[in-house]
Amino acid sequence: MPRVRARDMQVPYEIAWIVPSDEAFVAGHRVLQTDAAIGVWTDDVPTDSSTGPRQYPYTHTEVNSHAAYPTNAGYKGNIPRLAEVMVEALNNNGLQLRMCMVSDLGHFTTVPNGVYLGFNHCVVDCYNVEGRLSVSVRKESIRNAKSLLTVVRNLVISQDTSSDCIYKAFPAYDYSDPSLEPYICRAPPFKDLPCLKFTGLCHRSDVSQQPVDHSYEVAAWHVCSVLQHLPTLEATVPDPRRRER
Repeated sequence: MPRVRARDMQVPYEIAWIVPSDEAFVAGHRVLQTDAAIGVWTDDVPTDSSTGPRQYPYTHTEVNSHAAYPTNAGYKGNIPRLAEVMVEALNNNGLQLRMCMVSDLGHFTTVPNGVYLGFNHCVVDCYNVEGRLSVSVRKESIRNAKSLLTVVRNLVISQDTSSDCIYKAFPAYDYSDPSLEPYICRAPPFKDLPCLKFTGLCHRSDVSQQPVDHSYEVAAWHVCSVLQHLPTLEATVPDPRRRER
């Protein structure tokens, strides 16, 4: 497995980019425009499945000099275990993951006055950053993002007392701006790794043929945009292992 060093940084970044489905994996490839070969991470821990060890397809790419491993979990429930598999596999190759990013997908069925989002979800303004990276977003995805921004402006901060979970509406924001610390979307850490989670929300008013694909593409664009500012991100979401060194 080749090692890609961050040429302009003192410390190389190895990033786990985990997606929950085939559609999200394809969308990541489309945004990255990568021709990298597909490999697999193999989970050697026995399961109840008769199909043998579970394998997770992944590719290896570089965004803004940072090494990233887009990987298909196949199912949201597999994400925590997949993160563990990736940490172990890369450690065995002398590499260390520095951060985990998750591209997710949510749906709006209607446009209520207030829409609940999970506390580890965020919606960002991605339509006005086209051209700032060596990737592009299709017009359908840009339109989808614009329609979501209309909804985001009406989001409210609420609390579900039954589950004691606070739902926050994150402001629409341009992740190409380096001063993005207040808007970082945090998720529970995997194996003590800082973790960021990004959601491409699919609005029902999107009448395109592939609204889910477009929304996953938006989430992939979020990740690519954030990869431009990893030093800022790491300073804001500390790595416990780094504090110990």
